[in-house]
Amino acid sequence: MSNVVQFKPQAELSTVKNLASFIAMAKDQIRLWSTYDGFDWDSNVWPTHHNKIRFYNLKGKNVHPSKKLSEELTLSSPFIEFAKAYIRYKQSIKQTRVYSRTITGLVLIENALITIDEVADITKATQRHFDMACELLVNNKYKDRTGIGAALETIAKDLGKWHISAAGLKYWKHPFTKADAHDVRKKSTDRLTKLPEDDALLALAELFANGYISEQDDEDIYVTCQTCLLLSAPQRINESRWFRTDLLREEQDTLGNSQLYISYWAAKNASYVRKEVPKTMATHTKEAVERIKKITEESRKLAKYYESGSTKFYRHKNCPDVRDDQVLTPIEVAQALGLENRKCAEDFIRKETGSYKLTGWTLDSLWNQIVLPKHERNLPHFPYQISPEDCASGRPPKMSESLMCFRHRQLAFTENTSPVLLSAFNRDYYSKRIEDRKVIRADKKYTMSIFTKHGYNRLHLRSHQMRHFLNTMAQEAGVGIEEITQWSTRASQLQSRTYMHQDPQRKANEIADKQIQRNENTLEPVTEDEYNVMEKGPVITTMYGICTHDYTFTPCEKHADCLNCSELLICKGHKRTTAAIQREYAQLTENLLAAKSEIDAGRQVANRWYISHKKKHERLTPLLKILADPSIEDGSPIQLIGEDFSHHKRIVDKKIHENILIDETPTGLKYSDEVLECLALLRKEDNV
Repeated sequence: MSNVVQFKPQAELSTVKNLASFIAMAKDQIRLWSTYDGFDWDSNVWPTHHNKIRFYNLKGKNVHPSKKLSEELTLSSPFIEFAKAYIRYKQSIKQTRVYSRTITGLVLIENALITIDEVADITKATQRHFDMACELLVNNKYKDRTGIGAALETIAKDLGKWHISAAGLKYWKHPFTKADAHDVRKKSTDRLTKLPEDDALLALAELFANGYISEQDDEDIYVTCQTCLLLSAPQRINESRWFRTDLLREEQDTLGNSQLYISYWAAKNASYVRKEVPKTMATHTKEAVERIKKITEESRKLAKYYESGSTKFYRHKNCPDVRDDQVLTPIEVAQALGLENRKCAEDFIRKETGSYKLTGWTLDSLWNQIVLPKHERNLPHFPYQISPEDCASGRPPKMSESLMCFRHRQLAFTENTSPVLLSAFNRDYYSKRIEDRKVIRADKKYTMSIFTKHGYNRLHLRSHQMRHFLNTMAQEAGVGIEEITQWSTRASQLQSRTYMHQDPQRKANEIADKQIQRNENTLEPVTEDEYNVMEKGPVITTMYGICTHDYTFTPCEKHADCLNCSELLICKGHKRTTAAIQREYAQLTENLLAAKSEIDAGRQVANRWYISHKKKHERLTPLLKILADPSIEDGSPIQLIGEDFSHHKRIVDKKIHENILIDETPTGLKYSDEVLECLALLRKEDNV
């Protein structure tokens, strides 16, 4: 990329002078695209890093790219000079592939200026002109209203910032939103349109399975294997261009289990990613990669040969076995180029030279005059499939390293694969073969659908549906939103939520199951007499142990103050119980010291709290000593005999000795079978 030139307008100059300075700077100082063949500032068509730019007006927007733009179909002067300067300047700051929105915005502004003022003078642009541009956007049925509206908003902001217009345009906002009901590009929020059809996935799965038992052509192998890879981890179809032949990694996860990963450079996020492949897909993912490697092996060999810079013809398996300088027969010319017959060879030579002549050619002349020039036109960024300048800090794989390395017409069902020409991978390789769409060619309807090819009529998919599908499946499997966001290489969790389309009824059932314990059987009510004769036992456990209170008599008399209750049964050696008591003891000690500090400071109101904390502290201190005593066997029951709040307990306490702490079962004290069973469960519990 050429050096970035920052335009610095001078506020004190007039808008006309600022515009002239801006155009001169973009024309003479910025060198972007100037090295491209056919670039001319005065031309109405510019070659760029992506597609050609055509400076058409509103009348010329539907003219086919192959046709030349007449003067009446191009932007008017002097507006066209501003349009060229604006596009070149903005792209010199950051090259993008969505500049068509900006071009459309400029076309609409020009038409609005002419409609209102009869001349397209950008220095006279006001908010009124931009409002009319939005009306033209709607009236001409442009689909991308929010995108073009944002481009208009950026143009208005730049005009105000650079003082090319004095109408306060930098505060203008376009009226379109993503929620606009009139936005014809707005997609349905129905979950069924976001997820792939089951029948389409099953059809492709059946075709993939056929690859184990029968021969398949390259088209079937690529489409089914690409689908398998898209279902192995959330991806974007264009990211396949970054796949190397060694993209799979198999390592041990944190649990020691084998985990398969797909590893590649994600250009959109400018980072190297490693995505987990679900265990159910791992075997199929490996098979898909091996199949694609097999059909692209010859392509990588050809790419390696081009990288060598050889001027000799590539000797493929069907190449005529003759000297490089020997004159070829017409049939040998067809064989060398990998064409089916003489007529195909004549058509190919005519497109390249303008003549049908097949005589006088040698392998040397075919390679240097036909094959190499065509190769350079087809792959301007070779040895890469895409321009390294568009890849931020990452470096795309060379074609000789790429998994998705194909030869010209390799995936065409009705044509022979070229043995000497490569083809840059693009999303249409996959997208057009899973669409249910027919085009007319030579008065015949033609479809590239793999479903139609194999008799699965009226089925279709979109590559991005697999990304939605995996996110939804992960959500239903209980994977957290943070993990799904990382798995999908997204910038925020908010974006991930738009990719999750769980069935509302299923989601409602899951919520209901968590709130209510569902029981399919209708239970008969229990009478009071039946309940009284039932065997009773401890039905409650707490963080401190087992509650032995008989709830058929009274509810809890301690208000869940378990450590001050004599009906608490503690299992010696149970780590979670010991940890809970230690936490309680630490907090109690802290509060006791704080209360004593208040008393020492003369605030006697804290005396009541001090007495309460001290009693409990004195009660828990010997308990912790018992829990830490190694001479007492783990699993022994420990019960605290203490002061209870009930009236009958107070009466009993007057007749017995002071509270004592018992560290083992006293002679004659027996526990019910239920208590012993609960103790056994605590002993067996995973004590971590």
